[in-house]
Amino acid sequence: MDADEIKAELYASLDRPNGWQAIQHLVRRLRNCDSDALRDAMLSVFEDDHTNRFAAQEVAGGILWLLKPPYDGDIGSDLGRLIPKWDVSVEELPWYLAEVEGIEATQNAAKNRLCEDLPDELKKRYETVVWWLSHRDPPAFRQELDNRWRGRLKG
Repeated sequence: MDADEIKAELYASLDRPNGWQAIQHLVRRLRNCDSDALRDAMLSVFEDDHTNRFAAQEVAGGILWLLKPPYDGDIGSDLGRLIPKWDVSVEELPWYLAEVEGIEATQNAAKNRLCEDLPDELKKRYETVVWWLSHRDPPAFRQELDNRWRGRLKG
């Protein structure tokens, strides 16, 4: 599957009456997909205006966290395109980026964006990225995310 097909499958799974079961089945199939397509599909969910944006982002973030596809992008640029529509309660996005790029690199990318002339709403979003990655004991929180998503996605 390419990135567009993966994202379409995710949205279709979310809209099914047996949503979690469909998502679990999708995750099993995604384990064999191209990791670049998987990463691009899940990250692009954070740019969309899906009718149930929180659920879509939560699940996409959980899939990113659980499967951890490699990341080779420019974190500053990617934050710039992902943050405007990111639901700040979906901690999986900043934690996935921190997992693949490092906490300090992710925080620094967000802090660098804060130096720009941004609307208050975007500033709050970048500040939230920094907050998510600075207020917890990282190993304990990683374990919490692992447990949550292994249980929900039966990975």
